[in-house]
Amino acid sequence: FRKCMKHGVNLAVLAAVSKLTWRILRGNTPISAVEHAITRIRARALCYPHWGIALGAAVIPRDEPDRSRPWDAVSSLLATVALAAGVLAVEEAARVPPSWAKVAAGLAIAAVLGAAFVRRQRRLDDPLLPLDVFAIPRFTAGVVAAVVTLVAVSGLGLVVAQRFQLVAGYSPFQAGLLLVVLAVGALPSSLVGGMLLNRIGERAPIVWGFAVGALGASIALLGVDSPGWFVAGLVVTGIGLGAP
Repeated sequence: FRKCMKHGVNLAVLAAVSKLTWRILRGNTPISAVEHAITRIRARALCYPHWGIALGAAVIPRDEPDRSRPWDAVSSLLATVALAAGVLAVEEAARVPPSWAKVAAGLAIAAVLGAAFVRRQRRLDDPLLPLDVFAIPRFTAGVVAAVVTLVAVSGLGLVVAQRFQLVAGYSPFQAGLLLVVLAVGALPSSLVGGMLLNRIGERAPIVWGFAVGALGASIALLGVDSPGWFVAGLVVTGIGLGAP
């Protein structure tokens, strides 16, 4: 990743590292194959010229598909229907008045199909989602932190946009500018958190990041009628949510 610090993000390098990481997590990867892949990654160009990016879609060969790993259509169907049922149940619960029978039915379908999906993944030799990776504490903590952060940012963005357009009379563009403040705070904290991750571990960025994010959200809530305090609260919230 040192290549990316000076010359910009090399998507090819990041993609190669991502594929290699998943191969290692899945297991059954010989050490010689890992060493060979790392050697190939190190040999990649530092960056691509503009003309290479423009013509990349036409000249870069496609990866050969791995036909030794079958696609499990049943697992995909179970996951899709379970997620759809859960989303529909949440949407129905938000209606006024809600139909609690539909909410219960949606949650029941999501729970049953979700359990069937998990059971099937444990029984397959080549599962669609290898559940063993969730036994890795760092991986699980990262997934949970990413989900919580995504939900928090999405909910905050929806509330801010609706409140300032419908109550304060802001235009959609003006309300959207308030959400940019979150990114202003999240950008530096995410960069610093990534650089310090190997030194301080993953616990501190997650715990302190969510604590700072909660503090920022509280400042924004209490100062919602004061533009200065509200913007400051959003900046602090972005700093906290960017760290995990």
